[in-house]
Amino acid sequence: MADLGAVITAPPAERDKATAAIDALVSLEAETPAAVSPTRRNVPRAGGNVSRNGARVSAKARVVPHSSQKRHDVSHRDAILAFLKSHPGGQDLATIGDGTGRSKEQVAPTLSAMRAKGEVTNSGGFWEAKP
Repeated sequence: MADLGAVITAPPAERDKATAAIDALVSLEAETPAAVSPTRRNVPRAGGNVSRNGARVSAKARVVPHSSQKRHDVSHRDAILAFLKSHPGGQDLATIGDGTGRSKEQVAPTLSAMRAKGEVTNSGGFWEAKP
């Protein structure tokens, strides 16, 4: 920081010169083009390649299924029914999912729909195929 002691103890005429010089510098800083310019600069905004909904993805890329999604040749219903018929005595949800190669999230609604149609029964968490 500059030594202001010399300015404060200086005669009034010199203080006025120093004050005028400081005022001139401050006014020059205030009028810099970057601070005052109303025109937009050609600078991309931060994160311009990401929208609010996530990264931009081309339409072609959205159509292609994820490689993590498994495609089954047999429907969930047919696979579950075949598994339950081959394992009499009832099976729990996790065992049915493991035995059919499907997740619990896929098996549970299918079993509920099959129970509503009367194809399977549930007793105490164990599912059985009706004969």
